[in-house]
Amino acid sequence: VTMKFRMGVDDRTLTYLELGSGAPLICHPGGPGIPAAIFGDLGGLDGDRTLIELNPRGVAGSSPAPTYTLEDHAADLEELRAHLGLDTIDLLGHSAGGFMSIVYSATYPARVRKLVLCGTFTRFSDESREAFARFLAERESDPRFADAVAARREREENPPTDPQELGLLALRGMPLLFGRYGEQLFDGTASISR
Repeated sequence: VTMKFRMGVDDRTLTYLELGSGAPLICHPGGPGIPAAIFGDLGGLDGDRTLIELNPRGVAGSSPAPTYTLEDHAADLEELRAHLGLDTIDLLGHSAGGFMSIVYSATYPARVRKLVLCGTFTRFSDESREAFARFLAERESDPRFADAVAARREREENPPTDPQELGLLALRGMPLLFGRYGEQLFDGTASISR
């Protein structure tokens, strides 16, 4: 079920998916520009938990915003927590969503009960940048990954200002991040092949 709520701070709308039943787990996807639907049911975790999968600013019905800093995304998570009426949250951050989740946890430590980070770094360093550059270089000449590497480089070197275009570049880069992923873009506007 897709839900939406109006932000109290600047009158924007954020959307999220709600799946399953049980204790809530708030999930922040990576990207930037990746919709929450990328999580699906988190491998059946929705059988034990209520998954609250946030669509970040400018993605899948969430309003664009004038800025997209880590602190802005953390503030959006705090608005979501308040909207849900939760005193504390369990939070899962994937990839770039991990950065937002770390900043949220550091900014609102009393609000985080559990933090799960998946496929993310705790900080950027020269070593992590070099490792990622090697990772891309190893895949650039492989036809299965060539387009994903090109999209990733374009996103970093010349990012589009349009959130929709940025999201499409992020989706083209998916083969670099997942062993398997969905067959279609989750708002129905484009398809992804395995």
